[in-house]
Amino acid sequence: MIALVRAKSDQDARARLDTTFDSGDPKLLAHYRELAAEHLEVIAGDKGEANLGLDQQTWQRLADTVDLIVDPAALVNHVLPYSELFGPNALGTAELIRIALTTKLKAYTYVSTIGVGDQIQPAKFVEDADIREISATRKINDGYANGYGNSKWAGEVLLREAHDLCGLPVAVFRCDMILADTTYAGQLNQPDMFTRLILSLVTTGIAPGSFYELDRGRNPATRPLRRAARRIHRRGHLQFGGPGRGRIPDVPRDEPLRRRHRPRRVRRLAHRRRVRDPAGR
Repeated sequence: MIALVRAKSDQDARARLDTTFDSGDPKLLAHYRELAAEHLEVIAGDKGEANLGLDQQTWQRLADTVDLIVDPAALVNHVLPYSELFGPNALGTAELIRIALTTKLKAYTYVSTIGVGDQIQPAKFVEDADIREISATRKINDGYANGYGNSKWAGEVLLREAHDLCGLPVAVFRCDMILADTTYAGQLNQPDMFTRLILSLVTTGIAPGSFYELDRGRNPATRPLRRAARRIHRRGHLQFGGPGRGRIPDVPRDEPLRRRHRPRRVRRLAHRRRVRDPAGR
């Protein structure tokens, strides 16, 4: 397996990846080192740069030898506009498509977002629909995550074009909220908004009244990282024109944690620390 990691050198890239898995759980670190020892090559590069930020010799070696591209890479930012995300997310996908088409066709697994459906009628937003038909144009505005959703939509359009024009085998997965893996200790996505909300509740012991409202069908759609990755791995063969006949699987979520049950979960995370709202409940 070859991992492309943003860094100044291959050594720095490997060190950065090693640090990610050294999160305080010795079992995770040992598991990572065992797998990486015989199967992992780390290369410094950047999806958003020309030739993926690689020298020509390395780029050509990958074009000649790689069989499968798994692309979860993106600048995930729900504030930046489309103009700022077009380069790393849309053009970056185009760069990977270029290497996927060179020398031999390489199967391409693309991790998109459920946010692509923001501007699509729910009845038309189905797995076997052509994204170019159900969302032929997009609005650019100041709405929440508008730039990010549009940049991932652009990636899906490029991949659909590559499939139709060149026969590129593509599998697209539209994920909703993915939380940190619960298998090992120390896994925390600090910049994540939902994670910070829960951490704030645990730290302060205070929750707003709305936190205790009964479920109204607006639960956050979450899925642990480990299960999402397993789903993508197992269903990556469902490619345009392949066995899946063009279906684009949404990564299913776990049964959502109802609002009336969340305080109990938060208290358990906080080692029985009381979580209450300003009214004293």
